[in-house]
Amino acid sequence: PVLLFPGPKEILTLFNGWRSVIEIIQYALLIGYFYLNYHLFTPQYYFRKKYGRLALVTLGMYGLFVILPGLTFRSNPGFPAPPGGNQPRMEKRVQPPDSGNNFAPQKPPFQEPEFLREFTFRLGRQSLLFMLVFLFSLMLRINSRLRETEAARQKAELAYLHAQINPHFLFNTLNSIYSLALQKADATATAVVKLSNMMRYVLTDTVHEKVPLSKELSYLNNYIELQQLRLPASVNLKVNIGPPASNESIAPMLLVPFIENAFKYGINPEQPSEIVIDIKVEYRVLFCQVKNEKVNTGLTEKTEVGIENVRQRLQLLYPQKHTLEIRQSDTDFNVSLSIILA
Repeated sequence: PVLLFPGPKEILTLFNGWRSVIEIIQYALLIGYFYLNYHLFTPQYYFRKKYGRLALVTLGMYGLFVILPGLTFRSNPGFPAPPGGNQPRMEKRVQPPDSGNNFAPQKPPFQEPEFLREFTFRLGRQSLLFMLVFLFSLMLRINSRLRETEAARQKAELAYLHAQINPHFLFNTLNSIYSLALQKADATATAVVKLSNMMRYVLTDTVHEKVPLSKELSYLNNYIELQQLRLPASVNLKVNIGPPASNESIAPMLLVPFIENAFKYGINPEQPSEIVIDIKVEYRVLFCQVKNEKVNTGLTEKTEVGIENVRQRLQLLYPQKHTLEIRQSDTDFNVSLSIILA
């Protein structure tokens, strides 16, 4: 009533009389219908494409919540009204002098056209409110369903991308250990232990949506140390990984594909090269820069599955909270990533 008739008179007379009580009951019924349509009718009938049943239920609710209460507004002498109510008072009419016709019809206390106008007005107003409630609850429920569907799609897509990352990483790391085994190096056992620790992290922690940043950085340190076991003297490796400032968390396995890519395409025992890895956290913003020189690795096919997965995961997990810039030339490859962790 405040929305449709926002005058002070309507507000002051909102609780005045039996009609106002019935109106309040109607509004309460409309509120109840809103939640019925949102939680019950729309999921049961609209989402299951049972539009005929939804129409029948809506018509039934319209009759129950609008037409039936509206019929109780009919003003007649038998309708009780408390003192001060908004029922029209029945005034005594003075009988005119007898004009010789004692059987002249008297004016009825209630005019039917007046009731029809009042009933039509109230019915139109309540019908408008009913349609607004129906459409509003339907739109909200559809929007909620779309959000749930999008969240489920993103969850499934992230699970698929995460499943792609782990085999890709394991394949590259096993190649590193295989090269050590061929050389019969004493560092082979150490490499196996480091790989075991890393796989424990992959299997137990990376299943969560977020992991402590300290664990992710420890994983990167182990990975780099594992790669250092097989690095030739021709590679100049510069690593600077600062500790997290506080208890930040991050999506797992976001940074390792860039480091993987640097070791994969930036190492040639017969050609001098440089790999630079710089990771730091400032004011809850993670900055990661990985740079490697392009050398002849003998690989005819360059796959960038890991980097493409990271790009997609960043779009899903950190929309408008990250910047990723990848620059490459004929001589080097440079990745700059920043993520707002807060």
